[in-house]
Amino acid sequence: MKGFPWNVPGEVPLTPYCVAVVIRTALGSGLAAAFAASEQIAGPLGALIVGIAAPKIVEQLMRHTTPSTLEPSSTAAEGGTGTDVPLLAQRRDAQLPGP
Repeated sequence: MKGFPWNVPGEVPLTPYCVAVVIRTALGSGLAAAFAASEQIAGPLGALIVGIAAPKIVEQLMRHTTPSTLEPSSTAAEGGTGTDVPLLAQRRDAQLPGP
């Protein structure tokens, strides 16, 4: 295939590509700045690497914070202390049907 993909009929136009570039650049810059502010990277090469890897870093962070791990703890009104965090394995076992 010759030419740019946005020039091919039936493909995504140029505007979404430009928006994606702007979003990825902002995400990379923001994540590199956050890592630099927390002293997790030491210099410009580290910032460049974090900036390039930003989409994958965010993907991995989101994979480890799924909605099932963010369930609210019991409140005092429900008879709990507000700090009760039931084990997810016990919840899964309770929801599985028996043999």
